[in-house]
Amino acid sequence: MKEHLFFRASEDALDMISREYDLIHPLRASLKYVRKEIASLCDISMAQRMIDPLEEIHGVNYQKAFVEDTWEKQEEELAWILLNSLFSIHEGWASEIFRIFEGTDFSNEIPFSKKLESANLSSEFGSYFVPPSLQSVLIDTAMQNKYVVENNLDMVKLDKYMLMYRYFKELRNCYMHHNGKITDRVVSAYTVYRTAVTDKTDVDAEELPEDVVPVLGDKARITIRGVIGFSQFLRRIIIISDSMLMISKYAEQELIAKQLDSNWIPCRLSGTRSDQEKRIERYFYKIGVHLPTDSYAFKEFFIRNGVFKRV
Repeated sequence: MKEHLFFRASEDALDMISREYDLIHPLRASLKYVRKEIASLCDISMAQRMIDPLEEIHGVNYQKAFVEDTWEKQEEELAWILLNSLFSIHEGWASEIFRIFEGTDFSNEIPFSKKLESANLSSEFGSYFVPPSLQSVLIDTAMQNKYVVENNLDMVKLDKYMLMYRYFKELRNCYMHHNGKITDRVVSAYTVYRTAVTDKTDVDAEELPEDVVPVLGDKARITIRGVIGFSQFLRRIIIISDSMLMISKYAEQELIAKQLDSNWIPCRLSGTRSDQEKRIERYFYKIGVHLPTDSYAFKEFFIRNGVFKRV
């Protein structure tokens, strides 16, 4: 099912996650095939000539990579690469959202980004990102509900997604900063996550991401299946956040900025109200945004911001 996203940053983030799949899946398949072929050869030098006959790739230890290292070890290393990339994508998305929201109300990116990782993210939307003073009545009343309904969002489950997020984030942190050793933060995050999420129904999924119970001080372990499973929940987190953040007054400028991507040429709003509504709807189609329940309500907003010209 195609996701319905308001922010270009969210569209880019989900596209980047898909591109990670486009790399990891063929890489896994190719590596597994090559290992099988090499296992049938007697001489590792034959394998090298078969794989890289022009000797264009340097620094490969064929004996270690394709014979000594197990497939399970290599697949887990691919899982770590993917997990690190997923959090880089989410952090980049948060940074881009901050650029849109940056202003007198949000002047520091670090707390802004950390709030988007909060275990109580659902409450942060109303108390921090879009309190009543920062809400766009225009978008809230005329557009947001369409995104919520069509994406089949479940705000009740968001905080459980965030507990899963925190566990995998702590795993990634121990891999990147603690030589891959399980820290007490990993153990704590896992305990909180699996106490709240005991079954797939808790997060409305066909299955929970595969995991390995962490033991303090042991080497951190993950599986490629578990990371790919987690990535589906990361997508949900971004989609839900996108729909909740869109009702901010700062998000109004996204409707204007999208005209640059679509090469929209401002035109005059003339004719009857029906004629004007059709022109406004054409703009929404052009920039790839859901039609609001009341297109005409955006007339003055678009004129003020140069999308249309007054007659």
